[in-house]
Amino acid sequence: MRHRRHFSENDSAALLVAIGECRRACVVANSKAPIAGPIYRAATRLMQEIDLVAEVLTGDRTHFHLGPCGPFGEKPKGPKPHVSQIDSIKSRDIDAELHGRRTK
Repeated sequence: MRHRRHFSENDSAALLVAIGECRRACVVANSKAPIAGPIYRAATRLMQEIDLVAEVLTGDRTHFHLGPCGPFGEKPKGPKPHVSQIDSIKSRDIDAELHGRRTK
């Protein structure tokens, strides 16, 4: 009798934890290994593969990537600003810098 395979949510969660630990070890190895050396290249390839597995498990290839730096370490919420809004903020900041004013 053949048994049907089943990959449960528990299996998925356990795998995600395990590959997360492995990816963190690769990051540490890359911070110490000579750039472009064999360990550096192999660890980089392994992290790329881990990111692909994370995408299958979570739908997000960047699941293990560090988020943006900020006071609370959270990813920005809400829609991305439109390009015209970004240009407006940049021009406001440049104008304030030229005239010695601070911006919030």
